[in-house]
Amino acid sequence: PGLRDFVDCRSIAWEMGDWYNVQKVPTKRGLQRAGSQVYRDWQDQVLKQSDGIAPRLGAIWMLYYPNIMIEWYPWVLIVSTVIPRGADACTNVVEFFFPEKIAIEDRDYVEAERRAYIETALEDEIICNRMTEGRRALFRQGLNEVGPYQSPTEDGMRQFHEFLHRELDPHLL
Repeated sequence: PGLRDFVDCRSIAWEMGDWYNVQKVPTKRGLQRAGSQVYRDWQDQVLKQSDGIAPRLGAIWMLYYPNIMIEWYPWVLIVSTVIPRGADACTNVVEFFFPEKIAIEDRDYVEAERRAYIETALEDEIICNRMTEGRRALFRQGLNEVGPYQSPTEDGMRQFHEFLHRELDPHLL
């Protein structure tokens, strides 16, 4: 709920290349509403940095295939590198980069942003675990059910799956 009320995914703009995709997402309603107290705290910090005016973009998410995500939010860059540990396990190494002035002089901003990021990461983990459980249950039944991609929010998933087929299929027996 926090991220949903921070950015407007209905207005997502995609750019796609052979080994990447980029999503640009505007802020939602001038950051007037927050989906959680954690996001309210961060949105207040964002508005403080921008003299009360919501930044036009709330996020830029870039995925460099197969395992690197670069996330830009107002006054922070986050690099996540996913390292596979098996068929159903991975480690996500997350690094935060703030402008020097904010990192040194505005710890309230740094901490509010990190709490918002962690809130969303925990929600994402729940979604991933549930999807894995569902895929595992289908596999045990000998089923491979897939639904349609929901455009435009899942256009990147389609492109990533096409990338995997393009790069891996020639090497499969």
